[in-house]
Amino acid sequence: MYPVTDTGFEFVVFPENFVLHDIDVQVEQYNHVKTTIESSHHVNVHASLHFPTKNNLELYLGASDGETRERVLQLFDQCLDLATRAAIKTIVVHTGGNIDAATWETIKDDYPEKLNQLHVIAERLAEILDACKKHGYRGKIAWENVPWPFDIPNVFSFTNIVKSDFSIVLDELHRMKIKNLGQLGICMDLCHAWIVSKVVSFYHDQGSDLLPPSIFPEERADFYELDDVKSLIEAFPGKIAHVHLADSKGDLVMDDGTVVGQPTEGDELGTGEFSMSPAFQRSLEAIAAGNSSNAKILCTLEIKDKDFGNPEQAFRSLLFLGERFFK
Repeated sequence: MYPVTDTGFEFVVFPENFVLHDIDVQVEQYNHVKTTIESSHHVNVHASLHFPTKNNLELYLGASDGETRERVLQLFDQCLDLATRAAIKTIVVHTGGNIDAATWETIKDDYPEKLNQLHVIAERLAEILDACKKHGYRGKIAWENVPWPFDIPNVFSFTNIVKSDFSIVLDELHRMKIKNLGQLGICMDLCHAWIVSKVVSFYHDQGSDLLPPSIFPEERADFYELDDVKSLIEAFPGKIAHVHLADSKGDLVMDDGTVVGQPTEGDELGTGEFSMSPAFQRSLEAIAAGNSSNAKILCTLEIKDKDFGNPEQAFRSLLFLGERFFK
């Protein structure tokens, strides 16, 4: 129906099943699918991979303890084995690590501790980039922005929200003189950015001095800039290496400081408010405008189909994109 010349898939890693045999099976099955599709249709098949974020504490890139560090790097080595063998072009990573309201009360006046955790994240990303070099992996590492509160009710994202989370880490990596720093980019999850923009609108309506838990007073200006979905994109031109896309609807609802409702995540395109908003096209245009190399960027539909063997919502989302942009 539409002149699409590229398609692809995102591997999602489950740590407990990520042994050598499973990697062999995944590579074999992916290569079979790739060959079958490319021989039957005029498309090139590509793949990305999502590094796991199980519990968001067990694999927290900002954790300073040796056990978590070893767990992260060992699992990333396994991901690189799969990525090199399946010619995966992009590996998406979350920082991971979330906090609850009680934890926030203990750290809300300790912005230096937040900076220290960003320092650890920079060290961990440096080690991840070093591992890429050792494995001969030449694809991109895409560090993803996250929403607020998070996918888990009343658990708050601690990093990967405001612009300074990214700029502080990227600046530190630049000072480290990492030779392959160009491999590190940002995965721009536009559904996450939309959710954050709705949160900003909620707090703006309550009063300009208010901030959600996990946002420090020093980050106030950065937080309020995120009312524009494309603000994070425009802050890092040329650094967007991957895109996650889904629809969202609804608003943040709070009751006595507790989140009782929040915008949805992972909806079928064309069924929510984001896809119908001017921000939808403007954010995609901003990504394209910042892509000075004109290289193709993988875009993953993170649509929460109930049956991934028959992903009807993802299929209809593709039709929505075709109708919206090809006609």
